Amino acid sequence: GGVVRRHAAIVGKPDRPSPTLTTHLTAVNLNPTWTVPLGILKRDIRTKMRRDPGYVARMHMRVLDGSGREIDPSSVNWQSDGAPNYTVRQDSGSFNALGAVRFDMPNSYSVYLHDTNNRSLFSADYRFQSSGCARIENPRDLAVWLLQGQGDWSRAQIDAQSAAGGASKPATASFAPVTPLSFAPTNPPPPPPRAEQPSAARSATDETQRFDIVVIAPS
Repeated sequence: GGVVRRHAAIVGKPDRPSPTLTTHLTAVNLNPTWTVPLGILKRDIRTKMRRDPGYVARMHMRVLDGSGREIDPSSVNWQSDGAPNYTVRQDSGSFNALGAVRFDMPNSYSVYLHDTNNRSLFSADYRFQSSGCARIENPRDLAVWLLQGQGDWSRAQIDAQSAAGGASKPATASFAPVTPLSFAPTNPPPPPPRAEQPSAARSATDETQRFDIVVIAPS
């Protein structure tokens, strides 16, 4: 089949590369919460909490015990490097790291496609900035295409649900996984120098520093 959708993407950093896999998209989640993956919890959240004990509260995150009950962040030993007996979950809203849309796709790497709350990164020449998952540009367009004929999920309803942000409960729309998705990030080049490059130099590196998500129609 031919290419039916193409979306600019931000994929894994050199030290946190996105995996190569082929899978199917199976659900669209609007206004998702974000349960922080274990690796990010160990490497990032703990470090930030050691420096700034108010970090999780400021980022609208909740700390949950093994039974899913919310606990006081001050009750956690953030200095410990051992296996955590808690999880951290970020509320839905404009501040959420996943943005307004998440797309589920079964895989053994626990990665998925999602929106972002930092859309300015899509205009950058270097788009290897994530922790493994792929942030995609114009995710609502993909959601509309996937949910064609799936009940009442029109573009207007998807926009309204997304615009409500944290004032609206997360919503999930599932569909038959009929569209294969190849997820194959290239090896990222070194990050460009901080100093702005001339436009001619930037255009020469665009091909290797940018990555798109492509959806192929079934044959």
